Amino acid sequence: MYSLKLDFLKKFQRSNKFNLIIYFIISIGLIIFLHQINDIDDSRARRILTKINNSFERIETFIQEGNYKYACRESTYADKLIMQNIKPLQEIEPNYSWTEISKLLKFIPKQLCI
Repeated sequence: MYSLKLDFLKKFQRSNKFNLIIYFIISIGLIIFLHQINDIDDSRARRILTKINNSFERIETFIQEGNYKYACRESTYADKLIMQNIKPLQEIEPNYSWTEISKLLKFIPKQLCI
């Protein structure tokens, strides 16, 4: 009887060690996976930021050229990009006031395109 208990305990300990190893491997895998997702989100946000910066340059050029119709379209486009991606943008550029930038982009069509 004592031998059966001892065998059971040894098997239980081995299976617990095995389970712990499996849980550890799964945990490491999840951490790596979540880190990769974060990197993907970060690169996506950086691409959007590049689009927004390019859009700002186009707005400036259109206004300088007096092409207000295209300046209005571009400011609407940039505002849409910001509003659809405000959280990732705030994470990669926390010092920018994205809501204030959005308000300014909404103001341009009101002033130039009415």
